[in-house]
Amino acid sequence: MNYPLIKPKYYFSLFKDILNFSKNPTNEKNSTKSTKQKIYDTIGLLILKMLFLIPVVLFFAVVYDPENIQKGNMSERFTPIILLLVGVVILPFLEETLFRLSLIFKPIYLALTSSVFCYYILTKIVFYTKISSVDESFFIRVAVSTSLGIVLYFIFNIKSIKNGLIIFWSNNFRGIYYIVCLFVCFLLGYITRNTS
Repeated sequence: MNYPLIKPKYYFSLFKDILNFSKNPTNEKNSTKSTKQKIYDTIGLLILKMLFLIPVVLFFAVVYDPENIQKGNMSERFTPIILLLVGVVILPFLEETLFRLSLIFKPIYLALTSSVFCYYILTKIVFYTKISSVDESFFIRVAVSTSLGIVLYFIFNIKSIKNGLIIFWSNNFRGIYYIVCLFVCFLLGYITRNTS
């Protein structure tokens, strides 16, 4: 039987595909891969992400805030079930929504991305708190972000605006991709320096 996820060669091939895509990003769908291959690729990308994330997190923790390893970590603030929910479901969902959902234009995607971006800005710049912190500002952050997302969803669905944005996304995908990449680097650096 063929199980690519247990073969190191598969991960090198997947990494090479990522590099090739980064050199020439396109929003065209890959119709040559089967659904099974796409599922393998999704799982493989998740594994690669985890492998790269561990040394990056350790580097930032040691370089920017060595004390943060011992103090104020999420395991001290949450019960195990809540920690699992926050760490495995909520925070990855927010990350995917903010950084990747906007690469494909749909009014709902752009509204969700804008809403999560607003939440990050309110959390880190306005209230100077942690993304996962449920403090006195939490409901304000959620309410303002959700309201903005709803308003933008209706604005992005106005026919003339929607058609203009579809054309813009189609003609400028490469630039949008690189801007999102730079934004990810900036935001991760900022959040790491100012505790997450």
